[in-house]
Amino acid sequence: ATSARCPPMSCRAAWLIGACCLIAGFSSLGLPVSSVEPPAASSDSGRGHAPASSHGSAPPPLRFWHLTDVHLNLWHSARADVRDMCRSAAPSAERRPGSFGHFNCDPAPDGLLRLAVARMVEAEPAPSAILLGGDDHGHVPPSRDGASALSASRRAVASALAAAFPSVPVLP
Repeated sequence: ATSARCPPMSCRAAWLIGACCLIAGFSSLGLPVSSVEPPAASSDSGRGHAPASSHGSAPPPLRFWHLTDVHLNLWHSARADVRDMCRSAAPSAERRPGSFGHFNCDPAPDGLLRLAVARMVEAEPAPSAILLGGDDHGHVPPSRDGASALSASRRAVASALAAAFPSVPVLP
């Protein structure tokens, strides 16, 4: 496959401008990307389909994981109270989260995040890249909040992805 940059001026629709910029970025990372043409106009719906590649066989499709809103709680406690988003200790066992957390509480790094990453590997073990969206930090007690906590959460998510996908670029 040949790599090509897609100049924004060749794009006719806003969604394609973003795709062109993204593709140009992947091209600079050394990922195989074929040239992109704007969609052709269609008489029935106003939406067209991208033309087939003129380079013979089509390059393999780019496959991405986009992981966002993990809300990782690095200080998760199995003894926390689900009634306050697991920010304090529960007065009784029935108000504690299960091993994978609770819908009122953000997940611990060793439970739901590990399971989610394992399922990602099963479904697509060799993506072209992983787009790490953001909002990785959980709703934690004020004493655990701040810039260093945000960085620690971001690093924990990125590390879990890098361990599961060692040769795949993780893009913030």
